[in-house]
Amino acid sequence: MKLSVALAAVFVAAVGALAQDQPATMPVYKLDFTFRDNDNGAKARHFSLIVQSNGKGTLRLGNRVPYSTNGTQWNFFDAGLNLDCRLHAENGRLDLHTEVEISSVVQAEKSAPQPPSPTVAQLRLTLDSVVPPGKAVTIASIDDPASPRKFDIEVIATKQSY
Repeated sequence: MKLSVALAAVFVAAVGALAQDQPATMPVYKLDFTFRDNDNGAKARHFSLIVQSNGKGTLRLGNRVPYSTNGTQWNFFDAGLNLDCRLHAENGRLDLHTEVEISSVVQAEKSAPQPPSPTVAQLRLTLDSVVPPGKAVTIASIDDPASPRKFDIEVIATKQSY
């Protein structure tokens, strides 16, 4: 009996010590992403995600584009923006893992015959970055090798209080 009471006391003390080492809640950040496509006069798109430290944010935005597989059956392609991010905050340092996919249907020239399936332009990017809290930072700048287009991706991570 004395052994079980002693073990229970040790367990309670250990749990209490662990609870004191852990913050009550994980910090939460607003991630403001800006995507610039410099092909169209630096047109910018802005997206915001609220992400808890060690949490994941996901954004899917676009259209389903139909295409014929054999003349009588249809499949669909998802064109647009896919954004996945994971944030880890520790001791004032913000580590951001980002996966971006931007895809669009390329318009055929008017004089060219229409192909049976659409041509898809696609940009994929996976990167790990350290971002300073509260400051805008360009995490990627990409020149499209198939066109004169240039893409810039910027993020601002702002700590939220709730």
